[in-house]
Amino acid sequence: MKSDVASKNLRSVAADAVENCKADESPLLSVADVSPPPQLNFKQTAFIRESHGKSIFGLAFNSANRSRPTDPLLFATAGGNHVTIYQCKDLDGNGTDHGGSCITLLQSFSDPAGEEEDFYTCAWSRDTNAVSPGNGLPRCWWLECSETQQERPKPHQHQPVTDSVTFGPDHFLQPYQQLLAVAGKRGIIRILCPSLANCPASLVGHGQAINELKFHPKDPSLLFSFSKDYTIRLWNIATHVPVCIFGGAEGHRSEVLYGDLSLTGDLLLSAGMDHTVKIWRLDSPELKKAIINSFTPTTK
Repeated sequence: MKSDVASKNLRSVAADAVENCKADESPLLSVADVSPPPQLNFKQTAFIRESHGKSIFGLAFNSANRSRPTDPLLFATAGGNHVTIYQCKDLDGNGTDHGGSCITLLQSFSDPAGEEEDFYTCAWSRDTNAVSPGNGLPRCWWLECSETQQERPKPHQHQPVTDSVTFGPDHFLQPYQQLLAVAGKRGIIRILCPSLANCPASLVGHGQAINELKFHPKDPSLLFSFSKDYTIRLWNIATHVPVCIFGGAEGHRSEVLYGDLSLTGDLLLSAGMDHTVKIWRLDSPELKKAIINSFTPTTK
């Protein structure tokens, strides 16, 4: 009975609103009558056809790694078993490039799995293996921009307060390196370092394909992967440690297609083939502790 009353009330309010609208004799102004839409002349500035001939599923700018407009603007593409990195050059106000091609091919990576791999997604981040000038210890999250080395205002909340942080021998990257994470059909995450032209790490854990990758907006070492195996995984790429698995009884009932994080990094969204959108809290004490512990792995 309550639902019937509510529906009647809603219809009554809507009907009153219609009558009030009819009683108003003032003409409604059309947006087109006030100002016609501008005639925008969109112009293509570049055209790229990659030689591998496969569908390109992933694209990503390195915007999070740039702190100044003069920093190099790069973007990566992921298609087939290839990852290609390009640089965008400046154009004038008319979209005209006066220095040759406005897109420069920098590097192309080919996965050793060959035709068995098909990359679906890619995401940029930064190397967290920077050394504090005071005590020579590695930082738990990277505080400076990769190109300009400009200081960030403060460390992320997940940085543990300790003076005895140690890392294993896997941390051989020089500081201030840009990193690119790619993944796809085989469920393996490749961490690429374009400046060193190599793949310093591969993260294995998912049982099926990975559809999406997202880095934490405040901590560049935390990577979320969204997979066909019904789960989302959180990785620490600085230490190659799997931090957390989002799934189980309250998880998705089919493959996870996409996800995103809030600007503060406290909420995680995920959407899947089960027609659901799930919201996960990332500020629980248990998860915070797991993240902090992932920066200081212990060897047995």
